[in-house]
Amino acid sequence: MNQKRESIIVAAILTSFAMVGGSRAIEADDQWPQSYETPAYEIAIYQPQVYEWEDFKRAKARVAIAVKAKAGGDETRATFGAMMVEANTVTDFDERVVHFGDREVSVLRFPEVKSPEETMAMERAVRSVLTPSRPVQVSLDAMMANLERSEIEGREIEVNLAPPPIFYSSEPAILVMFIGEPAFEAVVKGSPTLLFARNTNWDVLLDVNTGTYYMLAGDFWLKTADLKTGPWAPVIKLPASFDKLPRDENWKDVRTALSAPAAAAADVPKVITSFSPAELILTDGEPSMSPIFGTKLMVVGNTDADVFFLTTGKQYYFLAAGRWFRAQQLAGPWSTATEDLPEEFARIPENHSHASVLASVSGTPEADEAVILASIPTTATVNRNSASVEVRYDGDPEFVGIQNSTIKYAANTSQDVFLVDGIYYCCHQGVWFAARTPSGTWLVVDNVPKKIYSIPSNHPKHNVTYVHVYDSTPTTVQVGYTAGYSGAYVARGLVMFGLGWWAVDSWNDHHHHHSHYPRSYWYGYGCGAHYSWQGGGYYRSGYRYYGPYGGAGGGAAYNPWTGTYARGAYRYGPSGSAYARAAYNPWTDTSAGRV
Repeated sequence: MNQKRESIIVAAILTSFAMVGGSRAIEADDQWPQSYETPAYEIAIYQPQVYEWEDFKRAKARVAIAVKAKAGGDETRATFGAMMVEANTVTDFDERVVHFGDREVSVLRFPEVKSPEETMAMERAVRSVLTPSRPVQVSLDAMMANLERSEIEGREIEVNLAPPPIFYSSEPAILVMFIGEPAFEAVVKGSPTLLFARNTNWDVLLDVNTGTYYMLAGDFWLKTADLKTGPWAPVIKLPASFDKLPRDENWKDVRTALSAPAAAAADVPKVITSFSPAELILTDGEPSMSPIFGTKLMVVGNTDADVFFLTTGKQYYFLAAGRWFRAQQLAGPWSTATEDLPEEFARIPENHSHASVLASVSGTPEADEAVILASIPTTATVNRNSASVEVRYDGDPEFVGIQNSTIKYAANTSQDVFLVDGIYYCCHQGVWFAARTPSGTWLVVDNVPKKIYSIPSNHPKHNVTYVHVYDSTPTTVQVGYTAGYSGAYVARGLVMFGLGWWAVDSWNDHHHHHSHYPRSYWYGYGCGAHYSWQGGGYYRSGYRYYGPYGGAGGGAAYNPWTGTYARGAYRYGPSGSAYARAAYNPWTDTSAGRV
């Protein structure tokens, strides 16, 4: 493996393991990584990243591993994995090192490897070289620095565990979410006869001449005179104002549906409206429950949602965006259950159809794996000369202060732009840029101000604090981001989707006219998100009742280039929150090369 490339990847992975809980990376000692050989593999063990040091006697650490098959020759790529280790420690103050004694490996995973046989062979190889008796030592300075940081910065980021509005229906229903009061814009600028709602998860349009609201609900149209209370009825014929819909990609799906046949009255779903991010539990008829053998749990099988019934407490449990809620009845009221979830949930068998929820149950191997996956960065080498970004503002640049911080952020652009000590910084697709003026010229930077990493977790720009510069040369910059950048955060020792904050004007300093820049990964609720083990993150299901734009009502994003609103479905997880028609790929050919 190319030495420079290896050192860059090592730095990125080491950094990621130190970043869990908000701590920063430590420079690796010269003795790391340590190299070993078995008959079939070359193995590199990287410096343990200690996240707990109990009474300075027992340490818990995350360790990155690289395994390369010898058979493939020099071109074979190393496979990266991670393990979690507990060990007793003895401190040598003269040598300033901490010796790790007999140790236990609680987790050993290679997320990239699909073959169970290959995984087992790699695990055997690693265990054969890193035996419990083999000496391992970490510098005292590294241990102290990590401990000091964790005490100062805290191990947890602040997330909201309170339940959002949770609706239940045993008949076909759709959830229409608005973020705050419904906000409408002209479909064609300067022609206000037809308006569309920019802050909802469905296509909702208003014919100004008649005051009637129209909604494209899948493959038919519904109409109402009252958005809040309904009732909604099938549409026989759309008004003439719909002829003004632009013939562009933004409105393609809506235009295609202009000739959709009218729905039969019996097919009209119940329409539930919420003015904040919400969740919907939809069962196909009355709840149908089946036992999970070996537990006192039953699973509600006739729903897409993760819903369980605990027979001992006679309560329902619902998992949404990595958080648990409980209620006596599916109709609610719901309360938070994340921090005192009954132990029965840890007994769900690994081969059960709903075993994916184990990733959200504290103390399970699946939950540990989820944290590891959320901590391994996506990295790339960026060419300083070819990487670029263009920032446009809705009017003159407008910068707003961030609470408990001296930095400001741009409120009237869809880009992540900050003003720090007179210099402008932009985080674009996982790469940091800087400029002397708010509109550029933007250059790739290899040093990001520490102040940016103090953006609090209850602010919608917090996700940029998960984007780091790992290494640089005169021509390139090594960049990377962990899952928090795209909305999967480590909190309470679990991975949760979104931070759960949603009061739009609470962070926008009452700049209501700028609230049309969606931050769905900030809310977390209202996305119907499920954890996918294979996908390594959250994905959004439930299109038929959460609408084409899901994502807590982030239906349309303003595009200052064109003065129009870009529309498209959100998707979530390690690959980012992005519009489906412009699939998220931070490493384009022009700006970066994937490592």
